[in-house]
Amino acid sequence: MRKREKPKILSSYAESSRYMGMGVHFALTTLLGAGSGWWLDRSIATLPLFTLVGLLAGACAGFYHLYMKLMEIEDKERSAEK
Repeated sequence: MRKREKPKILSSYAESSRYMGMGVHFALTTLLGAGSGWWLDRSIATLPLFTLVGLLAGACAGFYHLYMKLMEIEDKERSAEK
């Protein structure tokens, strides 16, 4: 008896949800950095210095995570092809 194959539509949803999750993670990391910087600016009255620093730090952290996850996926796909 043959194993049932997943319909193509379900596999494409699973694939796209992985990438949507990475995008949400990037956005939340960036917003968390900007929010932390904004809070610090309001506390010590240096607006917009730490807001910009937090925004940049959050975006860099989010991009680093995104890059590492994409490289991990690429490595898995390459090893699956062999």
